[in-house]
Amino acid sequence: MIASLRVEPAGFVMAFAARPGTVGTARRLAGVLLERWGFGDDVTGRAQLAVTELVTNVARHAAAPDCTLHLQPVRDGVRIAVADEDPRLPVVREPSWDSESGRGLFLLTHSVDAWGVEQRRTGKSVWVLVRPGPADAA
Repeated sequence: MIASLRVEPAGFVMAFAARPGTVGTARRLAGVLLERWGFGDDVTGRAQLAVTELVTNVARHAAAPDCTLHLQPVRDGVRIAVADEDPRLPVVREPSWDSESGRGLFLLTHSVDAWGVEQRRTGKSVWVLVRPGPADAA
């Protein structure tokens, strides 16, 4: 269930509980907004992948599913951040060929132009930057 939606001058903010059913909703909303903001398929597709991965990680790994998705158009692309109250930081692992999980964040880091984690008073915010053109992951 979506707790709140806000469109602000600095972007879009959605607070919700990350559950399997809300991942697709967040992805679709991100796609609609990015298209309305004038981003092409190259940015929109990679941004939707990022939203999917970041929200799925909250649903799977965070102690509580409550999170906030923030989409912000910036001078050279779009910044996406997903904040949750779990203080544990994400770990990027290179998965083995036969592993059944652990690929998402690894693939995400190679699909975006920059990414990072900001620790907060309660929890963290994982952010990515997607620019037009091919990804040059940081």
